[in-house]
Amino acid sequence: MVWRSLGLLMLALWLTSDGSVAQSPSQEIRIDCSAFRRQNDGRWVTLQKTTIQIFSNQITFGDNQVPEGSSNGVDLQTGISQRCANRSSEQKQSDIRYAVSHYLVKNQTTQECLTRAREKIGSLPNFSIFGESAAAYWDGYTLAVRCTPRNIVFFALVAPADSSAGKNENATARLKEIVSGW
Repeated sequence: MVWRSLGLLMLALWLTSDGSVAQSPSQEIRIDCSAFRRQNDGRWVTLQKTTIQIFSNQITFGDNQVPEGSSNGVDLQTGISQRCANRSSEQKQSDIRYAVSHYLVKNQTTQECLTRAREKIGSLPNFSIFGESAAAYWDGYTLAVRCTPRNIVFFALVAPADSSAGKNENATARLKEIVSGW
């Protein structure tokens, strides 16, 4: 516990009040905040492959990884929070996406599933079937249905970046209607 507190104190000393790293040629912390987003549970997760530099150590993380542990006495989650919290709270609406997913276990062949997809979403704009999936694209929204040979049907709805809460609710209601009538 003492070492963690000391590590946090060291981190605070190297960070300036605006969150930028104080200039020191031999000791620095570099984190690309655009490569992270904060999850609902408060932990940070990567959006892409990125490398964090804490003093002389470099740690690379792949896409969709939660950095855990510490380096040179700095807890990684705390370090990212210290460096990136302001950017996260100031995210532009265009950085925020809305998505909903569902799945069903349905005793049907892949071909029966694709036929059902054509019946349920074939009237939506830009409908197409490719392989074991069907998709439609309207007003910036994408609705995808994935039929699997293991009798599982996956549904995903992704909203455009500029969508409103009301439009998202309407699109989600449409998805729920499709799923419940499957």
